[in-house]
Amino acid sequence: MAGAGRFRANVHLYGFRRMDPLPRKMRKYMTLKQREKELIAAMKRAAAPMKRAMGKLAPKRTGALSRSYASEKLKKAPPGTIGIRVGAVSGEGIWKGESFAKAGWRDHFQELGTVNHMAQPHVRIAIQTEMPTYRQLLSVELARILKKLNSL
Repeated sequence: MAGAGRFRANVHLYGFRRMDPLPRKMRKYMTLKQREKELIAAMKRAAAPMKRAMGKLAPKRTGALSRSYASEKLKKAPPGTIGIRVGAVSGEGIWKGESFAKAGWRDHFQELGTVNHMAQPHVRIAIQTEMPTYRQLLSVELARILKKLNSL
């Protein structure tokens, strides 16, 4: 789930029946850990354009915020649910061989504004514009997984 202010974007992969080709082949040829790893990797590849859009739309001063966007696996998810989060992260990063402090901790100040400065929405806009692309790329990635499993 990605969110900014009141806007939320959720993508649920449902509608698969137990005997559909993708889940059936994944159960047959992959362990549970491998299935999760493959699906997370597919979601991250599909979210790459959204991540780039967030970086391009971020207000630039030092550039640390625009380089702080990443996609990562959800840490707290309901049982049986896997997903990713796309957004700004904090910590150490490396950019062109030099380390820098990622600025994810201040992204909400830029997105929502403070008493001292106006909001500069960029995350919400990136989510809204890139969600159709994400869904399309995720379908392609799931088809790639199925094709790989069919070749086994």
